[in-house]
Amino acid sequence: MKKQIISLLIVILFSFVLFEIGLALLSNVSILKMGAPSYSISNITSRFWIDTNKDYGPWHEPGSKYIHAKSCFKWEYTANKFGARDKERVIESSSNRTVVLGDSFIEGFGVSTPNRLTDVLEESTGREFLNFGTSGSFGTIQESILYETFASKFSHDTVVIALLPANDFLDDDLHFGKNFYGDRYRPYYRGEYPNYEIIYYPPELKEKPDKNVGQIIKGLFREFTYSYHLASFLKGIYYSSKKVKTREKPYSGYFDFHEESINRLQFSYEKIIRKAKESNRKVYVVSLPVYTDILRYSEEGKAPLTQRLEDMSKQVGFQFIDLLPYMHDFSKNWQDYYLECDDHWGDHGNKVAADYLKSIFHN
Repeated sequence: MKKQIISLLIVILFSFVLFEIGLALLSNVSILKMGAPSYSISNITSRFWIDTNKDYGPWHEPGSKYIHAKSCFKWEYTANKFGARDKERVIESSSNRTVVLGDSFIEGFGVSTPNRLTDVLEESTGREFLNFGTSGSFGTIQESILYETFASKFSHDTVVIALLPANDFLDDDLHFGKNFYGDRYRPYYRGEYPNYEIIYYPPELKEKPDKNVGQIIKGLFREFTYSYHLASFLKGIYYSSKKVKTREKPYSGYFDFHEESINRLQFSYEKIIRKAKESNRKVYVVSLPVYTDILRYSEEGKAPLTQRLEDMSKQVGFQFIDLLPYMHDFSKNWQDYYLECDDHWGDHGNKVAADYLKSIFHN
């Protein structure tokens, strides 16, 4: 009996190793666009991406680090003393500075720090671009709260709000959040425009205790196996299938938004602009296209969201810059803007966007 159990365990272990090798091969040729093990013990206890802020939820613990790996990249991310993935900054400065708000595209998901949009702009314009972007399902509601409570304290003369239509509308939706971010502490609007109130779901931010044995084991699988990332990949596909109704055309936030999404967006932008104008700061909204946005634009022309934002900019008081037409026309090799193993911009996408924007923000 003992020999049989040992033989079974050997077979299971051998099968698991073969399965891991197969997943590694599929991942490395980008057939499976999923995460990869970092082989980093320190990642298991990292607090780089955590729901830690009582006002807006996701942020980074000051001074934290994380090694992020997929088949086409492996970078170490670091947070400064304020918790931003950025170089060390001071609150008061006489330099010309721009505060940049956004999500994973602005944080620089999958790219090295020098090749991010904000760093390329800072290098090419001589103006400081303070990066307050973060991954972790960070929508415009959170951006408005982050600006009011935190980023506005840093001296600056310009604000850039990076809108990612691909997921910002969903990130701001309470019904969607309850279904797909149910265990994540996040703010939402309740009510109707312009009489929204902020609520949090779950209603309380619970400080997470030190890692227990179960969490450590989970961390070991996350950082040392492809199997964990396959499970996350399949879970993501399932969630994506539930995000939008089945449609003939690929989903694009530029074309498939709802009126309530626009109302929430406008309310958040009004809050940012009111705060910015207290110190006569100019506000820009820059919309960032994903690959499916460019495909839809190629087929259908000017996006409805572009027209709505052009109208909103006149009403609310910001300058709107739409990168969709430019990135469509700049090259027909649209896939080159994005990482080979992921849907975020790679180095080329960040550089193309920065080259377009640098003339607007040059000192």
